Amino acid sequence: MTETFQDAMLKIHCCHFYRGVYPWVQNYLVTPYWRFYWNPTPGACIRIGGRVLELTPSDFYVIPGHLKFRTFARKPFDHFFIHFKLNDRLPLRNEIYRLPADPEGIRLIREFQELEGHPGNELPGHIRALAVLTPALLRLDRELFRLPVQMDSRVEKLCRKIGLHPECHYANEELAE
Repeated sequence: MTETFQDAMLKIHCCHFYRGVYPWVQNYLVTPYWRFYWNPTPGACIRIGGRVLELTPSDFYVIPGHLKFRTFARKPFDHFFIHFKLNDRLPLRNEIYRLPADPEGIRLIREFQELEGHPGNELPGHIRALAVLTPALLRLDRELFRLPVQMDSRVEKLCRKIGLHPECHYANEELAE
């Protein structure tokens, strides 16, 4: 496995299902973790900029890392979340992605909910969280996950050299050295 691929791998930091969350006050939340939310009951809200987003049971939400937002609740709600890490070289995003909640994802979250809190079920729960998260991420525009191109330092050095002296004609052998 190449280093670039390893860096881009998805790593779950934590995932839980909580019932009756209230109040849900997090002011100016900014973390390197991406977040996946699904709330089977209404009541949770996210404030991003001057906009308020009401989290609905019919949607999954993906929140990029380093995004500044605040949370609050209008009433108690149930909350499933996954905090996860993606490659730090991904460009920063300033929006929350809303996806229609799919029946298979909801089924897996319900199974996760049944397993949570029972010793020895951490790995099966983690696998279900990955099974919910991966298809959701695949439904997003793949350009969202395009890593910036990193050139080999030797190639960068050659490009600088040629850029500084475009009038010069270098032999391939000279450039290869």
